[in-house]
Amino acid sequence: MSDRYILTIDIGTSSTKTALWTAAGSRVVSATCDYSLTRSQPAWAEIDAREWWRAACLTTRQVLAEAHVSAQQVAGVGVDGLSWTLLPVDAQVEPLAPALIWLDRRAEAEANALRRGPHAERLVNLSANPLDPAYITPKLLWLRAHHPDIFDAMHTFLTSSGYLTARLTGELTCDFTQAYGYHFFDMAATRWDEATLALLGIPAGKLPRLCPPGEIVGIVTPAA
Repeated sequence: MSDRYILTIDIGTSSTKTALWTAAGSRVVSATCDYSLTRSQPAWAEIDAREWWRAACLTTRQVLAEAHVSAQQVAGVGVDGLSWTLLPVDAQVEPLAPALIWLDRRAEAEANALRRGPHAERLVNLSANPLDPAYITPKLLWLRAHHPDIFDAMHTFLTSSGYLTARLTGELTCDFTQAYGYHFFDMAATRWDEATLALLGIPAGKLPRLCPPGEIVGIVTPAA
């Protein structure tokens, strides 16, 4: 067996799966931790993001113990997660509200307003995605309309994989494969579109840093 390994953590809708791989790409062992969504209203689907962190920690300990591998032997960590997730956090990456996942359709009114609005074509062309409540943009506008205190207080908003990356490294990021859930992400130029942010009234200072999905964004902290 190789002395160096890769750890991958995949946050899913109903469970997190963590796997340990050799440097050559062969899977050594994997572990899964299930969790439940909260569906307090018919169109709602949310989860306490700290459940994702708990699941990641639990499954990481399991795979390392089963493979008799130390943390020092892990050369890198790859993170993946369900898309179209809105999670407002403070400066310490503590969730200010439950994460609204892709199944959540509470922002139907906001999506309809965007569809009927004067900038609908611009938004669709920019991100190459429809104005549907499953996406993050209507959810973000719902948060501003219904919980302005949280909207104003949040340091940034993260996706599922962005949250896990931040807990691991302290870096606030959003990779391109997750950013397409925002209609102010310029798909062609791979950047946040400041003009569209201004049209929607979303402060650019609250956005995480964009990065390619293969970028090494940081180092696992001692606390993590």
